[in-house]
Amino acid sequence: MSSFEVRLEVTAADAATELYVIDGDFNLVDRGIGSKVFQVTPGIYKIKARSGIQQEERLVIVRGDEKVEFAPLPFASAVPLENTAGTMRREGTPFDPYDTEARLEEIARQAIGHGRKVLSSKLRARIAAENASPMLGILGMHLLIREGKRNKEAREQNPAEAIPEVNNIEEVRRVIANLRATIGRHPDVETIAIGAGVGDPTYAFDIPPMLTVSWRLLLKATALQPELIPRGSLGEQVAMRLWGDGAWLQWLDPATDRIDREAAWQANAKRMLIYLEAADEGVFQAQRLRLRLNASARRKLVKQLGIPMAAIDAWIEGVEKKP
Repeated sequence: MSSFEVRLEVTAADAATELYVIDGDFNLVDRGIGSKVFQVTPGIYKIKARSGIQQEERLVIVRGDEKVEFAPLPFASAVPLENTAGTMRREGTPFDPYDTEARLEEIARQAIGHGRKVLSSKLRARIAAENASPMLGILGMHLLIREGKRNKEAREQNPAEAIPEVNNIEEVRRVIANLRATIGRHPDVETIAIGAGVGDPTYAFDIPPMLTVSWRLLLKATALQPELIPRGSLGEQVAMRLWGDGAWLQWLDPATDRIDREAAWQANAKRMLIYLEAADEGVFQAQRLRLRLNASARRKLVKQLGIPMAAIDAWIEGVEKKP
């Protein structure tokens, strides 16, 4: 194989399509998103494009500078879009099956569900644009949050490596400002705003967010701000009856649910609290334990039980009052 390098330009129709170049020995040469110019030596390469969970592969013989283009991949979608196998739009905007923005929304949604990395520079710019669709803005913020979280974990796990810090907080705040200006206060947006340090203290979460990932962020925030999901609210009822693990938050109807969900989570809570108490006699000491529930323990309770902190606090208080 020759030692000199040539340009291999790969372009996908969607800005969020993942691109991979694999050499003849099945080694990953490099990856990109949307479009990228790869520097390679002449030879035979496999070029792979992935949108959502759908992918297409091509074998390419590279002798000199080459260009490879991928048409829109027909990934599976419940939305009747062109070039899919099967929307949160601005008011008055008709549905368009050829809408490229809607395709980006679907790719972003599937990327969140399957842990894919799809944040190209072009997609970042589109997410932050003032005229971006609200749904793309919300999904895009979750992609930015996850990228920052993964970067933090990588730096913590590899302290000896000089991994550059990724801080997307300003990008997230820009999208929050755009969405507040276009659609007003929205539970998914306001949930993200809390973690971005620009939460609205006057906003009441009367209804839960649309997305499961948004719900998890809100639930986590209640560990230190129990009032975010008030007692008796729909959010508290939903927390006990979540159904499925898809992108959209779904739950069983509280009005027709005959199972005593409250008793079930309280039994689990008692077991967790006894473990945290770690008393020799194994007796649940609610009053003493409350004083030892630091921020870390509160977050652990909320995460493991899936119940808002206000409900947990109220239950502990009720146990304390019992003779």
